Amino acid sequence: MSIKLRFALLLGLLLFIFLGSLGVLRYLEKKELTEALASSQLDATSMLERWLDLNGSSLRQFSEDYSKWDEMVSFVKKPDIPWAEINIRQSMDNFNLHAVWVLSTNGEVLYTSHRETPEPSPLSPADWLQLFGDNPFPHFFAPHGHDLIELRAAPIQPSGDNDRSTTPQGWLVSARIWDQSLLKALGNLTESTIRIGHADTNAVSENSSLDGKLTIIRPLNDWRGQTLELLHVTRETPAIAQRLRTDVFEARVFIVFGLLVMGALGLSLHNWVLQPLNAIGDCLAKQDATPLQPLIAQNTELSRIASQLEVSFAQQKELLREVEERARLGRDLHDGVIQSIYAAGMGLAASRTLIQRDPEEAARGIDQVRAALNETIRDVRNFITGLEPEALHSRTFTAAVDSLFDFFKTAGPSPHDLRINEADADRLHLAARTAALQIIRECISNAFRHGKARCVQVALKVTDDRKAIRLAISDDGTGFDPSSVQRGRGLDNIAERARTLGATAEIVSEPGKGTRTTVLFPVSDLRT
Repeated sequence: MSIKLRFALLLGLLLFIFLGSLGVLRYLEKKELTEALASSQLDATSMLERWLDLNGSSLRQFSEDYSKWDEMVSFVKKPDIPWAEINIRQSMDNFNLHAVWVLSTNGEVLYTSHRETPEPSPLSPADWLQLFGDNPFPHFFAPHGHDLIELRAAPIQPSGDNDRSTTPQGWLVSARIWDQSLLKALGNLTESTIRIGHADTNAVSENSSLDGKLTIIRPLNDWRGQTLELLHVTRETPAIAQRLRTDVFEARVFIVFGLLVMGALGLSLHNWVLQPLNAIGDCLAKQDATPLQPLIAQNTELSRIASQLEVSFAQQKELLREVEERARLGRDLHDGVIQSIYAAGMGLAASRTLIQRDPEEAARGIDQVRAALNETIRDVRNFITGLEPEALHSRTFTAAVDSLFDFFKTAGPSPHDLRINEADADRLHLAARTAALQIIRECISNAFRHGKARCVQVALKVTDDRKAIRLAISDDGTGFDPSSVQRGRGLDNIAERARTLGATAEIVSEPGKGTRTTVLFPVSDLRT
């Protein structure tokens, strides 16, 4: 698992913990606020009931007081309209009544009094009797146009019947209208907004949202006990509303703070850990300390590691340079000096056989060997300093190749065929010309020493597509099987020299069919 993935998982875990903590905090705050709202709602509901009871006390008082009255008992037995006008009609304003009905024991209306136009009985005689049979002191609501009327009834009994146990002599029903003026007055008393709505929802008190408002829904039942309308009471709670706003503000601050912390942590991890690690990884992949320079300028733990890597790269480059230098010296010594010394040894051996028979020829051979050894000494100096081999000094490329064959003449005949385009040879850079000369020297040595070749051909010219210069060395020696013969250092040197210059080398040989070595120098090694 990568460090980046681990950091991503860590940030994800921290974010999950943060969101979980925020959720728990919001849950506890919401629960506490809900409980506070419920408590406030309970208090508001209790207060509303007290206000409704207080507001309806005049209606209840009229029904109870005027129904327990001997004169009212006498009235239902023998209706006296003037008495009713004086005692009932004139009392309606004192009790803020809208209508009064006096019913007989069979539910028939004996007398009715209204503030404005006459009102019919809200119930039929049968309904009245059914209602009184269930509850002798009923309290209910009935429709009245676009408004409602609140009704209270009580049995008419003698004044001395304090426990209201005697048989009712009739019934006294009083009513008060619930219009907008009454709702407004009730709202002012309770510091609420009150309206009457249709009974199309359950008659329960609820708070659909935590907006700091208390909504109380109270059912207004008809004479059957069924919900006729709903009383909606909405009350502002400034303390709870302020607390709600404070909770929301705190939650937002908590969220912003958490996001800032997570963002700062993620940015810090990216800039201080992941980005330096990526730079270190890039420099290791490219083997180049350049991407580490901005990191080295910082005074951090990773910058010290970057400094150590820079030193390590410098040491590695120096070591590679030394290894390459040793490899170059090894190739040059093998392909140049060793071949020259071997040829000199063969020349001395040949001169030794001529000392007795032809001293002058032997002397000339020894002089050639001495000259070749002196040239080899100069080549060794040039190899050490990386300069051009002595054979290329003040000579054409053809002459330098021809001198290689002359050197091998000290050991015996070295017939050869040179087909070198000097103009194309001059287009090769110094490194390519030097490598070509060393490859030719190695091929000549292999042809005469191992292949017993009778003739060696060297050809150099530009290819037909003019994208490369082809160097071809072929001989008519014994040849070999490249797949079975053990490769010597010389063949490896040929391939390595070509690879170093970006060239391609191909060696084709078969037993009895000689050997052909082809090297293609790309146009990048050509001088314009």
